[in-house]
Amino acid sequence: MANTNNSIVTANPVTLLRRAMQAVPAVRYAFGVVGLAAAVAIILGIIRDPKIAFFGIAFMFVLMFILVIFANAAKAIPGIRALVAFLAWATSLLFVATLLAVFTSYVFGIPQTFAQYLRGEKPPPPDSKSDAGLKKTVALLDSASPDLVFDDRTRLERLTNANDIYTVLLPIKEIGDIRTFLVSPTNWNMQPEVIKYNPDLLIIHRSCFEGTTNNLKTDDERFDQFLRDMAKTKSKIFVYTRSNILANESAKAEWIHQTETLIPALKGRISLFTFRRDWQKTFRDNDVVANELRYQVRAILGLA
Repeated sequence: MANTNNSIVTANPVTLLRRAMQAVPAVRYAFGVVGLAAAVAIILGIIRDPKIAFFGIAFMFVLMFILVIFANAAKAIPGIRALVAFLAWATSLLFVATLLAVFTSYVFGIPQTFAQYLRGEKPPPPDSKSDAGLKKTVALLDSASPDLVFDDRTRLERLTNANDIYTVLLPIKEIGDIRTFLVSPTNWNMQPEVIKYNPDLLIIHRSCFEGTTNNLKTDDERFDQFLRDMAKTKSKIFVYTRSNILANESAKAEWIHQTETLIPALKGRISLFTFRRDWQKTFRDNDVVANELRYQVRAILGLA
């Protein structure tokens, strides 16, 4: 006679369940419990966020309930067919709506609260506003010629004054975007690009058009025309130079007055910053100059 105890011990769990079902038919529902437990384990294994896992498990129970109704749809129970039809349409519409909501929330950010929930982010307060639109924009207009670079190290590295100014302005957190435009003899007409950008502040090298023609007077006329074109925009103009003629405050004030007289639309919108030619280090290695430049830029932009 076989040892029943040993066979029970060596039998696997599935065999035990099958034997139990033969003895007690109601035990077959244990398979459903096992399936549910396995589904929960899989969901928690794949989705680490308990909130989302719980949402999925709850939704699974709803689908199981609907499955039971569909399984009994063929039975001649009064009203069951109408209920099945209602649930079928409701489930289909809910599935399509959920699919669209998930797609638009991640692609377009709408609905935002649903996307934030899935990513575990806290929604902003109702009265809070993004400051992205409040960030200032700055354009740097400079010459590509190495002869017009102020710093020796910058010239050796084949960079421009604009590269150094860009680095100096980076600590100003209120500036959201800085773009550089370089003038060369073959590419000097920068008005359309800068005007299209329409920055809050244009920082322009007084001699950026120098060398674009063989006539210094023509170069100056191009500079003046550029200012006329920029006067039609919202931009404030910050001109920097190391001309000895504009080294003192009275000369600077006179230059600004003459420019505003020539171009009335620039009145109150143009400033001049002068470097001394005997400064071998200006933007990148002179903290005094860098701090002064940042101070004046902040003041012009109303950030000081």
